[in-house]
Amino acid sequence: MTGLARSPLTARRAGPLSGRLRVPGDKSISHRALIFGALAVGETRISGLLEGEDVLNTGKAMRALGAKVRRTGEGAWSVHGVGVGGFRAPGEVLDFGNSGTGCRLVLGAVAGCPISATFDGDASLRRRPMQRILDPLALMGAKAFDAAAGGQHESAVIAREQGEIPVRHHVRHADAPVETVEGGACGVHGQFRGEPLAVLPGHHLIVARPQAIGDER
Repeated sequence: MTGLARSPLTARRAGPLSGRLRVPGDKSISHRALIFGALAVGETRISGLLEGEDVLNTGKAMRALGAKVRRTGEGAWSVHGVGVGGFRAPGEVLDFGNSGTGCRLVLGAVAGCPISATFDGDASLRRRPMQRILDPLALMGAKAFDAAAGGQHESAVIAREQGEIPVRHHVRHADAPVETVEGGACGVHGQFRGEPLAVLPGHHLIVARPQAIGDER
């Protein structure tokens, strides 16, 4: 404030605000809407999608995995899903830019499918921890490893073989991406117990309901 002239400010009571506004879409829900639409059978229509770069990268990943994803209007999207376990091996690297949430969620969705996929992002994303995601996925039979070039981390590859995923896993992290990854892996056959679930925002539980056979919630 050095060098600026000081002047008194006066606050006065004003009348009520009135009008109409549209609240932007929620990024967490937008990621999940695209992913679960891609895992569904038939068409999923999404309105109010937050059309930021992170969410759009998730949409591109779903398209690369075989789902038909198209924009039908402002914040309106149509997703024709391939069904649980129906993802195909992408012919390109799945690039999530700076989106840790998108990358972690799609890791869980892909881990339940009998395919291999390479995940990547910008320099910031490559430095973020992924072990808390990869550990429970390893219990489900997914194999993940770093693809290195000249000693520098480039991307993560995840793959698994055909068949059901037997698992008995206790959720230890009260973390929305971890809960979604662990509960949303395709084709899970076993038990999930998650005491931290109660402390998470409700919309994560609604959108990320475990797609498991004989699951416990």
